[in-house]
This record gives sequence, C-alpha cells and structure tokens, in this order.
Amino acid sequence: MGSLLRTLFISTVLITSACKNVSDQTDYEYLDSWDVQAITLQNRISQNAPLRVAEFPATHNSFNAKDYSNGISYPDPNHIPSMLNQLRMGKRMINMDLHWDVHYNKSTKLITTDVVLCHDSSDFGFCSLWDRTFDEGLLEIKPWLEENDEVVILKLQDELDGHYAEALTKIEALIGDLVYTPSTPCETFDLEIAKQDILALGKKIIITGATSSTCNLPWGRYVFFDEGMFGSVDYESFEPYPVCNDAIDDIQRKIYKSNNDGTAVSQIILGSKIMTAGEVSNLAQCGVTGISFEPMEWWDERHRAQIWSWDLDLPADDTAKNCALQQANGRFADVSCNGLHAYACQHPTNRDWRITNTRGTWSAGAHACSNEYGSDGYAFSTPANGYENAELKRSVITAQNNNPTIWMNYSDSMQEGNWIAH
Repeated sequence: MGSLLRTLFISTVLITSACKNVSDQTDYEYLDSWDVQAITLQNRISQNAPLRVAEFPATHNSFNAKDYSNGISYPDPNHIPSMLNQLRMGKRMINMDLHWDVHYNKSTKLITTDVVLCHDSSDFGFCSLWDRTFDEGLLEIKPWLEENDEVVILKLQDELDGHYAEALTKIEALIGDLVYTPSTPCETFDLEIAKQDILALGKKIIITGATSSTCNLPWGRYVFFDEGMFGSVDYESFEPYPVCNDAIDDIQRKIYKSNNDGTAVSQIILGSKIMTAGEVSNLAQCGVTGISFEPMEWWDERHRAQIWSWDLDLPADDTAKNCALQQANGRFADVSCNGLHAYACQHPTNRDWRITNTRGTWSAGAHACSNEYGSDGYAFSTPANGYENAELKRSVITAQNNNPTIWMNYSDSMQEGNWIAH
C-alpha cells in the first residue's frame, strides 16, 4: 500500500496525460470487410441451435487493449482494438478481471477505491491508479448490445476481495435489464437453450464467473455459476479433424475455448507461442467455438481462418439468390432457390446428418427430410459450427449421390441480407 500512496505525488502533468480519453482507433475499412461480414453471419447461423454448439468467438483479458494504453495503464496489452471494436469485429465472449483497488477518479480529482479492470492476477501484472473502472467497461459495450440482436457472454474473473455488492450495483444499474439471469442461485447453466430463446426474453448478455461460495450471495442473481459450462483445449498439441483430440463428444456438449497469451511478457519471458492461422482453422473445424487468438489485431489473417461457412466474397448482394447450399469444398454459396439438390437432415440431439435420396427445390426441404427420416427425428437443418459443417460434407461424400452440393435450411428469402438458419 505504501507504494500506491506514493503515487499521490505524481505530477499534475502526468495525471493529465494518463487520464486522457480513449481516442477512436477504429479501422472502419476493416469493419466493412468481407471477413467481418462473414464472421457476423456465421455467428448468427447458430441462433436457433443449443448454446453448447453455438459460436462464441472470444477474447481473453478483453479490457487489456492497446486502445486503452496511456503509458501507465495497460502497458503490455493482450489486444489492439477496444472491447467495443472486438464486438464489432465478431467477438461474442469477452472477459473482464474485476479488482477492488485504489483508483484516481477523474471527476472528483480524488484517489478512492472502486471496481477496476486490471491485469493484476498474473506473475507480472499490476493495477495502476488510472486503469478503467467496471462502469466504464459496461458503458462502452452497452450501446452495442442495445443496437444488435446478439447474445454475448461476459466472463468475469473475481478479484473483488468480497466487494460483490459494489460490482453488483453497477451491473444492475447499467445493464441489468439486458442480463439473462439464473432462475435459481447456483443452478447449472442449461446449454440446450438457444440464443434466440434468450433474445425472445429481451436479454442480450450472459454473465458467468460465480463460484460455489459466491453463487448463493446476491451476486448469484446475475452471475451464473459456470461449472460444467466450459471446456478448453491446448491449441499447440491439438489434433485436427477428424481426430479432434478424440474429444468431440465433450466438445459438442460444452462451450469449448482455446487461447494463447499475446502479451510481450508472456512471449519473451515465458516463451508463449502465438496461435497460428492454421491452428485457428483446425480448432474451428473441430467445433471449438470460443477461440481467442492474441494479440488480436486489425486485418489479422486468423480472423479469416476461423470462417468455416461462407465461401470468399459470399453471400452476394443479389435478390435472385436467396437460398444457401453447401458446395463440394464444404463452403456455403447463395444460389437461386429453384435448383435441384438433395437436402441436409440433422438430428437435433446427437447432431449427426442424413442426406435425402430426394432432390428438389429448396422449399421442399422440410418435407423431404420429414418424409425420409422424420420418424427418426431428423429435420431439414444447417450446421451450427465448423465440426458439424465438416461432418455434413463427409456425409454427402458417404451418401454417394453424385451431387456434391446440398441444400441447407438457410435462407434470406424473408428479407434480403437477413440470413436465418434452422
């Protein structure tokens, strides 16, 4: 504490410099790129699928970004873009480390205590007086949540030293109406629920991070006890499809993550290796849906590497092409709904595929799947993640129907550009 109190004597010039507002470092050209458009569409494919198989591209230590660095705070960032831009770029799972620590209040010009976002839990991390507060983090992402029909997971790392009431007050006041909350304290999260079910309740965000000792507190009214909700794999030793570390059953039962530490300290001192585009692609093809590669940057080839759905520069802005099929290369293409193809039928529980013998136009897909496989529970469907897409491609090859293109239950016929999958 003595070293912290000595910061009271830091010069006014330094204080002014450190507390300046975050400038807009947005690369708007990249936000308009095919990469971002494809990732955004890909995230929405799983809107009606169980959360256990849904896409949640992630960032770890999301708050520790270069956009917030000021010479004192966040000197060794995990990422370049701000949390807002991480969401804009397609990330749907973000992480905040909550610390109860001293903080310089820019409004009152006083040093006080607050819930701050800092990287102090590692061997080399520390909090500074000018780190951003939890309020600032929530206020930054709130407008995006309000404007977009997307479900985001907010993972909280608890370094609050018992100050849950202070953090809870901020959640309730700033985003409380957007939070999908536990129905009972300490309940196991139901991973069979779909994003669309949550959106139908008017909710946009799932908060996780409660423990067995905190989920019974008022904290547990908003923060889920996430035991059994997540899994993780090591990207360096991961065996690609179709082996997938012989863990595909578990990967399809939980939200699986993989991340590397992109800080300079981790790379130089600890010898951490950067996740490559090839490793990202391998993870995605095995249904690892919470991939976090660091440092996250603009125009990073790893963004494109996580795309398993749409083929390059598709879908086209063409009102005559409103239905999607899987091509021979496994990628999606938008075409006229009047072509003749077989149909992709999927079991909603075990998520495997059957291909119809019948060929027809897209509109006959539901009937064709029901007629051939409905008694076994199969329905006209679309892959929700990279593993399901790879398995669909393999099923088409196995079916040997001499037509490698297959209809999926994916269309924007109701509204151009609004692609809806079932």
